[in-house]
Amino acid sequence: MPRHLYSVGDSVFLKTGGLRSPKSERPCRILSVLPETYGMAQYRIRFDDENCERRITEAEIDNELSTATGKKERSRPAASVSSWINPSAIKTRK
Repeated sequence: MPRHLYSVGDSVFLKTGGLRSPKSERPCRILSVLPETYGMAQYRIRFDDENCERRITEAEIDNELSTATGKKERSRPAASVSSWINPSAIKTRK
């Protein structure tokens, strides 16, 4: 289950090609983080010069040009995070 790489307020650029025009090569802001669908992280974004909002998936974001505050969280080693489950405290009946 993938975690969301970007968070609210991050500035992102969409990938070019296909149906995207060169006009869409401008930054947009993430307004909200949406629930995952089919294992893909989703976001609601808005360009500064538009009145409407768009729903995009993380696959549509150009990671090289975009800035994310969530990237720092993802790069932490898993050993530094402790689990809330203590396996030695679990008792089973026979």
